[in-house]
Amino acid sequence: MRFLFLAFLVCFGVCEEIFTPIPPPSFNKEKALLGKELYFDTSLGNGASCDSCHNLYVNKSGSSHKTIKGKNPPSVINSATKLFFYKDANVSDITEQVRNSLLSPEELNVNRDELVRNVAKNKRYKMNFDKRFTNGVTFENIVEVLVEFEKSLSATDSKFDRFLLGEYEFNVEEKRGFDVFLDYGCVNCHNGVNLGDNLISDSIINEKVKVPSLRNIMSTAPYFYSGEAKDIKDAIIFKTSIKFLNINDREIHSLLSFLRTLDGKVEIINEK
Repeated sequence: MRFLFLAFLVCFGVCEEIFTPIPPPSFNKEKALLGKELYFDTSLGNGASCDSCHNLYVNKSGSSHKTIKGKNPPSVINSATKLFFYKDANVSDITEQVRNSLLSPEELNVNRDELVRNVAKNKRYKMNFDKRFTNGVTFENIVEVLVEFEKSLSATDSKFDRFLLGEYEFNVEEKRGFDVFLDYGCVNCHNGVNLGDNLISDSIINEKVKVPSLRNIMSTAPYFYSGEAKDIKDAIIFKTSIKFLNINDREIHSLLSFLRTLDGKVEIINEK
């Protein structure tokens, strides 16, 4: 069974390699620092901020740990390496994702012109935009600095990344968990740099949905797009049951050991 996924990947040309390490973040630091200020500013989004749904200081998860309007906000960590955004995977560009998140009635729901006015009337913001852009404060420049901040948010140097680089050897339980991950076919959907965010799959109700990332999965509860699974074990049992796989407690324990190796280090940029 372990080798079935190879034919799947080759056939659909999903990625050149099954797994790749998270690359070091690449971004413009000055613009990212300005984007960071806007990311946390509740005065720009009708009393909410980007961080309201994608919290960066609760386990540095980049998610909310609760459902909002019946939805489970995904983690913003590793956004720069995602191939698709949103449940229906209808966006494949990080700039378009930020633009949509600002304007969407389902998210911040800001008025484009009002947002520009609010940013421009803040003397410090205006000075910093004038310093970084020849045309100062514009909607697209606001989008750009937020994009640069998102690009800075990577979960790097996980055990799994170091394993892929030949710098770490799995312990017994992690190796067993990796074998379970391969043997049960989890890898068919969860592959690539993010172990997800790169494929569209049929859900249980025959709805086309983006396969979510497993990076830092242990810190991003609840699980599934609805947030209905509060515990990672419940999520594993549910997913294996709908595939008619009878996973046992020992296998779950080992699989969790492997999933913990996907936890990377998240550094939030500062002035220094």
